[in-house]
Amino acid sequence: MYQSCYASVILLLMTKTSVGSKALDQHFGPVKPEPGSILPVWLTGGLLIFTVMAAGAYTFTSLLQGRQFDWGDLALWSFILALVNAVFLLTAWQYRHRLSTRAQVFILDWAGTSVWYWTLGPLYQFLTITFNTPQLTLNAFAFFWEVPIVGGMSFLLGQIMFRPVHRYLITGHTDDPDKLYRFISGFPIAVVIRTVFFTAVGYAAGAWQLSYFTDFPKIEALKMFGNGIVLSLFLALFYYLAVNQLLGWIRTRLRRQYNLQVVQQQFYKKVFSVVMLVTMGCLLLMVLVGIQSFQSVIKDQLVTTAQAEMRTTIMAVETKTQLESQKERFELGERGQTWVLSPRDDLPATNVLPETKARFESQLNGVVEDRKDDIKIIVFETYGDQKMVSLIYPADFYGALNNIMWLLVIGGVFVAALALVVTTLFNRIMTRATTRLIDAVEQAERTGVYIAPPIHTGDEFETLSDAYKTFIDQTHERTEQLHEERARLQASIESLSLGFIMTDIDNKIIVSNHAVSQILDAPRHGSWDLSDIESRFKGTLALAKICQDIVQNKHHQVKHEVSAGSKILRVLVAPITATEKIIGTVILIQDITEEKVLARSKDEFFSIASHELRTPLTAIRGNTSMIQQYYPEQLKDPSLAEMVNDIHDSSIRLIQIVNDFLDLSRLEQGRMVYQRSAFKIDKVIEDVLYEM
Repeated sequence: MYQSCYASVILLLMTKTSVGSKALDQHFGPVKPEPGSILPVWLTGGLLIFTVMAAGAYTFTSLLQGRQFDWGDLALWSFILALVNAVFLLTAWQYRHRLSTRAQVFILDWAGTSVWYWTLGPLYQFLTITFNTPQLTLNAFAFFWEVPIVGGMSFLLGQIMFRPVHRYLITGHTDDPDKLYRFISGFPIAVVIRTVFFTAVGYAAGAWQLSYFTDFPKIEALKMFGNGIVLSLFLALFYYLAVNQLLGWIRTRLRRQYNLQVVQQQFYKKVFSVVMLVTMGCLLLMVLVGIQSFQSVIKDQLVTTAQAEMRTTIMAVETKTQLESQKERFELGERGQTWVLSPRDDLPATNVLPETKARFESQLNGVVEDRKDDIKIIVFETYGDQKMVSLIYPADFYGALNNIMWLLVIGGVFVAALALVVTTLFNRIMTRATTRLIDAVEQAERTGVYIAPPIHTGDEFETLSDAYKTFIDQTHERTEQLHEERARLQASIESLSLGFIMTDIDNKIIVSNHAVSQILDAPRHGSWDLSDIESRFKGTLALAKICQDIVQNKHHQVKHEVSAGSKILRVLVAPITATEKIIGTVILIQDITEEKVLARSKDEFFSIASHELRTPLTAIRGNTSMIQQYYPEQLKDPSLAEMVNDIHDSSIRLIQIVNDFLDLSRLEQGRMVYQRSAFKIDKVIEDVLYEM
């Protein structure tokens, strides 16, 4: 039940809304994760919950039914849990931009637990600790039940600690940015302390549990606690690096949003922390491996010596009485004992496990290692109807271990001191180079001239310094070119008779020329704003909305003719595109008042001229028609008749020309009505030839 509730919290926290690491590229304020489904994360999380519950149920039923674990069972379940966790963590990594930062911190905690406790933890114990079967079974119970419970308490505390950061992320505001920045900077250290504390508590509880229920030897319990400290150091190192990297963008965002003048985290401190954590963890692990190795060597020596002495004694004596008299010659330590028994006699020792007695009774010769309360080695040899038994406590022979421990401690102190000195020297070399680079950059910001610092390390720092100098020189040269191009562009824009305005994607005017003020009859005070220009149009043109629609790719180009006082203006709005991305708009304003006046004058001229010409032409056509009709006698002269006919036909043609002028006016105004009719092409040709 604990595990199901605990694992469910993972999925609940992953659905909470906060921000993602891309928020730094957006405006300061509350930013949500990328939209999209996280169904695969839910599915793999459900599989994870099922697997954790299955492992816990298996170990719990094993304890209830008396079924014993071995290293194979522990390795199998650890592999299954590691595999399912790998699938879950890879899925969460793939969808990390859709998860809140709070959920990402929680998943980091879970990743540390699953990888270190269910993969490397059993490996460390295999190298440093020896268990008997009941102890290994109870240890597996601790792995699959106590680790998630203690880890869950640690993670929930971590979520409570993260609340101030979470509150800032979902609101985009904090009342005390300096305090919050210091808190975020110290959060990775707090995670390290929390991890070491809960890991130590968990392993101490496990060691006590093994000692209380299975009489776990004290030296093994001490090694188990040391194993937990080793694991906590490596786990703390993982958390320090991962959490520090995850929160880096939040520190940067907070500093930029509030213009904080704070001391940023120095890189050499991170290097120092990492080196010391790795050094201490490795040293302690080597101590534990050394103790385990010493124990194995002592055990082999004691068993070999005891067996050799037994065989020598058995071969040298003939009776049980003689064997009894020889048993005291063995050096078995302060608590060691020797018995001469019948092969059917029980083992006289009481502080041993039942399986130890069962093995003693079922075998004639052998070696049994008993781990109840203290490590005991029972060596027995049978000769005829007699059995010689030696009970040896290896701890009685650990005197040399003290010397080894002191040597390990001295060596560890030497290695730690050496790591400290090497790290300090390395940091001094590294920080000296970076400090000189920073000073040179700051001086370049003040003076505009970059003077390459004297960095002659012959490594990446010197390469970086040279590359930065080349970059600064090229940037300076490019900046000069850009200034010249900008000056030319500005001069070209100012020379335009058109009003020229350039805006960015937020509708802020970044470039405008003097013609805008002249066209709009408005004084130019500081920077223009689109609302100032819209006010000149008396609400007839929503310029800001048009620009925003173009930026959003709703329109390609917009052209309008609007009135601004006594003027008529033509406004053209078009997008500015760079690498297939709209980065703003350009607005052209043209005064077309004079053009409109000329067009209107032309129309009036055509209208007046056409009507004035039609009147005399109509009279000419009418009079010539009446002459042709009523005075035929006077037109008997062919020359006179031809002249009258020419006058009549020419008046008709002039009237047609006047009608064409009127049709042109109708065409421009869109009032022309077309009527299709048939005509004889030969008649048109004859008329043209006659005119020519």
